[in-house]
Amino acid sequence: MKASGLSAARRRLSELDAAEIAFQQQLIRGAIAARQLKSTAAALTPATPAAVEPIAEAGVFEAAVYRNEALRLGEELWNAAIRDRKGRPEWLGMDLGADGESFHFGLIGNSLYSGSSGIALLFARLAVASEGEAAQSWRKRAWACFEGLAERNSNDQLFRLVRDLPFGISGTGGTLLTLLLLQRAGLTQATPLVERLVQQLRPERLSADEGIDVIGGISGLLGSLLRVGDRRTLDLATVCGDRLLELQQDNGGWSVGAVSSLRRPPLTGFSHGAAGMAAALARLAQATGAQRFANGAQRAVAYERSVFDTERGNWPDFRSSNDANEFMLSWCHGAPGILLSRLVLEASGLGDAAMEAERQVARQSTLAVLDEIAATRHDYAAHLCCGALGLTSLLQIDAQLSGVPLSPRVSAAESKVISNAIANGGYTFFSVDTGSLNLPGLYTGKAGVALALLEAGNGQQSMPAVLSAGLLLP
Repeated sequence: MKASGLSAARRRLSELDAAEIAFQQQLIRGAIAARQLKSTAAALTPATPAAVEPIAEAGVFEAAVYRNEALRLGEELWNAAIRDRKGRPEWLGMDLGADGESFHFGLIGNSLYSGSSGIALLFARLAVASEGEAAQSWRKRAWACFEGLAERNSNDQLFRLVRDLPFGISGTGGTLLTLLLLQRAGLTQATPLVERLVQQLRPERLSADEGIDVIGGISGLLGSLLRVGDRRTLDLATVCGDRLLELQQDNGGWSVGAVSSLRRPPLTGFSHGAAGMAAALARLAQATGAQRFANGAQRAVAYERSVFDTERGNWPDFRSSNDANEFMLSWCHGAPGILLSRLVLEASGLGDAAMEAERQVARQSTLAVLDEIAATRHDYAAHLCCGALGLTSLLQIDAQLSGVPLSPRVSAAESKVISNAIANGGYTFFSVDTGSLNLPGLYTGKAGVALALLEAGNGQQSMPAVLSAGLLLP
């Protein structure tokens, strides 16, 4: 006799064990948290509490503490993976939506921004920082993150995957960049997959891209294409550059997506705005020698200069307002990411007399945030996109490239973040009503914190490429 739907549901509930119940609770809580993030993601800013009690300056940790924290977080990530029937790892968490603003909860996919590519990159860097059997184990774990993609047994399957992904670091551009960095870390099995991914890119689709920014669009693909560096990828990169020039406005900025529909001023900043697109065009101008791309980059810089707020030492965030009254200080929006953009332009040969002054202003504005982190009890978000370790990583990259001595305020802020994590039982990522989401990804979660700490204590190797979407060499 067939059971009723209610009886079948009761039976399935009675058969749930503790692990399955915990898994289902994780799904429910994650889905609820994603709804909250979707409605507030555009307004995420570094918190600045009105009244905080200063504390004595924390001691600065040795490099070994940074490395041990990175290793610990790497192990936590590996142990938190869920596995398919073939034992390949996957993770649950928040993934950035195609609009570059909203989040959804579920399997995180292959994205570099918030998915398994970023975790694979961390594992590969841990392999480089380890020896013997430990190094080999981390390499195996890194490649395990890509086995499912590598096993797609036809170009048609791979093409359909690439067709449905955004082009930037949250999609094909980020996956391609990860594979190139895995090659550099000694994972030679990444090479054939790089070639197969490039084969799936079609010029006609690149020339129709509407996203165009670093996170979701062709600006986030350009660095990876130029790193491959053959004739085909240079031609594809040129298509991307011409698309950027086609959509550039007379004022030098770009209005696309929701910003365009709301008739907002073009965005500034690295992730979605003129700074990221200027950096992409500058590198393309360097690679091709084409003056039109250099001119486009210079127009974008001129636009950002036209809206710069001297009093705040920052560039406005126009996502929520037509007026220059909202500001962020992070990799994604504001002075830190614009500092990164200017470093790319300088390295590409497009620096000018005003750029050193811009870098100095952006540097000081970023350091001011670190002073707040180091001097208060406030538990500041740690992640790369709009958190503390994104800021410290950018300042380390700046010091490495510009020759400016690294301020001790950087290590003080890093040590404070570690101290808070030890005291609170974990790092803070995105805050929701129930606490902080424990996210696995690179720009938004645990993998990025681990990579930032590893490279802060062991030399900047992958982080310049990661934060610049492949535009900073090597």
